[in-house]
Amino acid sequence: MFPLHWLVLWLTRCQRDGMVIEEDGCSRGIFGAFPPETLERVGYGIVTPAMFVWAASSVFPGRSKWIPVIFAALWWVFVTIVFTNIFTSPGGVVGGRQYGYEGAGWVEFGVLITFHLATSVITAKILYDQRRKAAEYALRYPPAEEDVGI
Repeated sequence: MFPLHWLVLWLTRCQRDGMVIEEDGCSRGIFGAFPPETLERVGYGIVTPAMFVWAASSVFPGRSKWIPVIFAALWWVFVTIVFTNIFTSPGGVVGGRQYGYEGAGWVEFGVLITFHLATSVITAKILYDQRRKAAEYALRYPPAEEDVGI
């Protein structure tokens, strides 16, 4: 996930000829309109579910086309538990730093949930289709006996 952090830092770097002018007179381009933390969270909302569903489906010993769907459903359960905990916990200030969501921060929270759930579904759908096509191909063109080693 650290390369995603580097990408966000690069996209929000200081430029002198960008579109968004900050208080310090530095322009940070089109991504400068968003806080870097928000960009990272949205990136994690896209990358993490896709990698979880893909890696878990690849490592799982079965070749069933339903394995990615099962792992996407497990991701939904995980996201529901974590985000329910976030939703029900009160925000506060610890050491002078705000934590939790308040005000417009709930929009970011909603976008983050949407990306997590949508990415897991899209990844599961892609892997499901790939496995379904591979199974159909295997049934249509079975290996010859000399290929099997009989």
